[in-house]
Amino acid sequence: FLINLFSSCFEENKVSNVVMKMVSLPTWLDLSANRLEQEFDEFPLLQRHWQHLLAKKTEAASTNTTSSNEKVKAISDLESTFIPSVITNFLNTIENASENVHNNRDFVGYLERFLELVTDLLSQLHTRRF
Repeated sequence: FLINLFSSCFEENKVSNVVMKMVSLPTWLDLSANRLEQEFDEFPLLQRHWQHLLAKKTEAASTNTTSSNEKVKAISDLESTFIPSVITNFLNTIENASENVHNNRDFVGYLERFLELVTDLLSQLHTRRF
């Protein structure tokens, strides 16, 4: 499902707007401070975008107090943590795999589908921006 979603999402504006939030700069919130600095050293323009994002998040957090705004915040958090959580799940699955599971078709299929998803994400021009 995710492979089809990300490979065809940019043709439909409504879907594209939602999916872009899952693969854009807010996903960097899960990066370590050292990794962020490394990226900013290599691409200084990104630091300006990052500061703008943090300012928007801070402003939104200070002005939003109603329950409907909490729902919006929860959706926003899900959008920014979805892909990092999928990657973490993949890495945990590999780390916790026993020796016998490598012959399991479902396990191998999961690995293949995940790598296909990552390859498709990296090949999309829109996802390579950040």
